[in-house]
Amino acid sequence: THLAGAAAACEEFTNIHFCDVGRLLFQEGDPVPAPAVLEVNLSGKNALLSEKFGTKELVERIESILSELLQVDVPETLEVRRTAFGKDKYSRGTCSYLPPGVSHSEYSVLAKPCPQGGTQAHHDDLGPTPLLRLFWAGEHASPDAPATQQGAYGSGLRAATEVTNEIKKMWYHRLRAACDGATGRRGAGGRRRRGDHRRIR
Repeated sequence: THLAGAAAACEEFTNIHFCDVGRLLFQEGDPVPAPAVLEVNLSGKNALLSEKFGTKELVERIESILSELLQVDVPETLEVRRTAFGKDKYSRGTCSYLPPGVSHSEYSVLAKPCPQGGTQAHHDDLGPTPLLRLFWAGEHASPDAPATQQGAYGSGLRAATEVTNEIKKMWYHRLRAACDGATGRRGAGGRRRRGDHRRIR
């Protein structure tokens, strides 16, 4: 269940997004009822404004708004986990966005790793590909969920997998080159001499 809006009595916040996370986690047939977990999202000027309030005062204001929107008595909040990205010294609350005329596919372009030469690698080529050196992670590199925390987290997992695969590919090519070299020496000089081997570095 998603609910977006703002109460008439709320003079500060103009737009709030509520998400019933408990129901999203609940599976039909579970022996226990859905947990009461509510996610509240504030963006733009509303997010920056919310950081001026202490956690207790902010929760009270949110509860009041929710109570007026639904015309019910909202139960007391038991636990709160809060983020304040506007105060983060690295992001300052910013996130990526697409201006008019830009395709959503640009997020996929931003997510592509880059080889040592600085150009994008083409993994679908049949020939050898250049060694990848630069990998991208962050909400801006998430085609599935850009401008979100889950998008940033998911992109980190993807980038870690790309790094792991690249290391495996690098060692595979080195091992193959070593084996080919050893085979070539045996073919040219007959039986390989003791200790005649190539060390992989």
